[in-house]
Amino acid sequence: SLPRPSPAKKRRAPTTLLSLDDDGLRRALAHVPLENHGAIKQACRRLQNISSTRAYRRERADSGCEESVLLVTGGTDARDESWSETTFVLSSDGRWRTREFQLPNP
Repeated sequence: SLPRPSPAKKRRAPTTLLSLDDDGLRRALAHVPLENHGAIKQACRRLQNISSTRAYRRERADSGCEESVLLVTGGTDARDESWSETTFVLSSDGRWRTREFQLPNP
């Protein structure tokens, strides 16, 4: 006789970022590279709120995922005395990028 097929197993719903509790979501977001933080904050209010907390910053530091950058913003071009609003960003991986507009610190 042929073996009987096992009864169908109940499938669990897939886990998504937003289905995680706040602690799990904070741990997951702590590993997102700094250059993507703007996108996180624009995705939805919950991600924005979690990524703006002191606990989130502490999680990034404790997990070893915290990154440092150097911003060089605006100044006079010595060649022609013109003013530049360009912001240069030196990332922790050693790459320079430019950003055309940088909001001033409040």
